[in-house]
Amino acid sequence: MDDSHPEEASSAVVTPGTSVEEAICAYVSVRSKGGGGRHANESRRVLEKLHREHWSDLGVDVVDDLRVLHFRQFAERLYRRAYAKERNPESGITGSTAQHYYGLVRAWTAWLEEHGAADNLADSPRAVEQLPDESVGKHEDPEKQFWSVRTREEIVRWADWRFETAADDDWMDATVAGRDRALVALLAYTGVRGAEAVRDPRNDRRPGLRWTDVDFDDETVRVFGKSQEYENVPLHEKALSRLRAHKRRLDPPRDTWPIFQTTHLASLYGLFEDDDRIEPTPETIDELVRDHEKVPPSISVNSARNVLERLCLESGIREEGEILKPHGARRSLGDQIYHEQSPQDAQSLLRHESIETTHRHYEQDDTERTRTALDGVLGGDSASEE
Repeated sequence: MDDSHPEEASSAVVTPGTSVEEAICAYVSVRSKGGGGRHANESRRVLEKLHREHWSDLGVDVVDDLRVLHFRQFAERLYRRAYAKERNPESGITGSTAQHYYGLVRAWTAWLEEHGAADNLADSPRAVEQLPDESVGKHEDPEKQFWSVRTREEIVRWADWRFETAADDDWMDATVAGRDRALVALLAYTGVRGAEAVRDPRNDRRPGLRWTDVDFDDETVRVFGKSQEYENVPLHEKALSRLRAHKRRLDPPRDTWPIFQTTHLASLYGLFEDDDRIEPTPETIDELVRDHEKVPPSISVNSARNVLERLCLESGIREEGEILKPHGARRSLGDQIYHEQSPQDAQSLLRHESIETTHRHYEQDDTERTRTALDGVLGGDSASEE
């Protein structure tokens, strides 16, 4: 046995008066059983470091000493570390790692609650809201796909044709076709991230855009950005017109409805799972949702990828042989603004925290453009050196 830790109980007995160190060991002991050793060891490392470096200095000795403030401060530290990596790839941790560390601590407090030793304080919205988004600190791979201008216009035209023929010939649900067209246009002409437009199942703060987020008069859409704050994004008329048309056909009963509503039957049926009197069917579900004033969920990030994949398979449109990905639209628009307008305009459009981030995303493109320009001035191949 490792003498550096209190003796680990074979059966977990924790109370509000149990020391934090003993409560950690009891939890790790339980989690170690059944092949959970790796998870248990990682939990021990994170929890013991948190207690040793922070909580003990604040007078937290027993479980009952813990407060929401302690977990809020932990989340704030993780936030700062993630944004350190956002600014400098050589430092800090990614947002997904921050959320993983916090998840380990939250699992411990949930376990304490199960044993009646404490409330699940780490699950408090006051603490969780301080966590960084998973995408923070994940610097884009310069080789990642981006749509060419031609590809962008082709996929928009295909989505337009698909909607128009669906409305005229009734070969598919025109409302779904209009939704898909509006999604493609929003991605293509705004620089909005996919996870800002639709529901991210890993993040409760990203339920997907609602009609309340669109200001048709000011021509902006409000998104929950990578900064963990709400940001207004300008809507070009090419996106705005397709959103207007989609709203007219969808005719949402209230503006709290998602812009990109799911048609997944299981998700819609789930709105009535607590009401045994209602038995929805594919034919009645839409009417039931409206009649009972339910708010359907948005499509998910994965569903948005599937929409693009379906459009590509139907049309044959590819980018260098690859199915189009949502983030490729953002990189395409940023690249065009960066080189045809200015880096500062691209920074503003992409909502990067610093101009250095914008430069870093497009510096490889600059190198290739410079090489092409140099070849144009000096000529192509020269005599090889011996």
